[in-house]
Amino acid sequence: MKTKNRHILLLSPSVIAIQDLLHVCENVLSFLDLYINPKRSVCMRIGPRCNNVCCDIVSSYGYVLQWVDSIRYLGVHFVRGRYFKCNHDNAKASFNRSFNTVCGRIGRSGSEEVILQLIRFKCMPCLLYALEACPVNKTQLRSLEFTLNRVFMNVFRSTSMDVIAEYRYWFGLLEMVTLIVKRKQRFMAKYVQSDNELCQLFAHVDSV
Repeated sequence: MKTKNRHILLLSPSVIAIQDLLHVCENVLSFLDLYINPKRSVCMRIGPRCNNVCCDIVSSYGYVLQWVDSIRYLGVHFVRGRYFKCNHDNAKASFNRSFNTVCGRIGRSGSEEVILQLIRFKCMPCLLYALEACPVNKTQLRSLEFTLNRVFMNVFRSTSMDVIAEYRYWFGLLEMVTLIVKRKQRFMAKYVQSDNELCQLFAHVDSV
């Protein structure tokens, strides 16, 4: 749920608990002279009973919050389901828009080396955003891989996967699974070394 110019994510084990948690949150925000915007606040359910019809979640001011199938939080799209999962379609669309912008600016006048360096530093962050912390299943991984391969097909004007694999190797754009693993390793290294008390607490729990 969102406050004015801020984002708040409330998690609870049950529908009844989220109703109580909402009221607690509203009381605290009221003390800080803040409020929840009911028009931009929604609820979503994850778990074995995700398809069950839920009772209305009502704010202290009488506004009913809508139950939705997906939520966008900090640029990541979470979707309703039996298990926690994300939708990466927006990341792929952002990657393609970024690539089209690069091509629109330099056209075919730039060398392949220049284009690929721009893809690496301008486009790849869009495709890899938050993947170090978000779950990616095999189907999603194949889709992300195809999105990246299609760009290489466009740049080098080839549909041969052997040729594309060779170019990706020499330009350092490895398979998506390898890129994600490397990002997770860097993320966990920073996470463990963080001075944040919550990070230290969870790092200690994970190591036990």
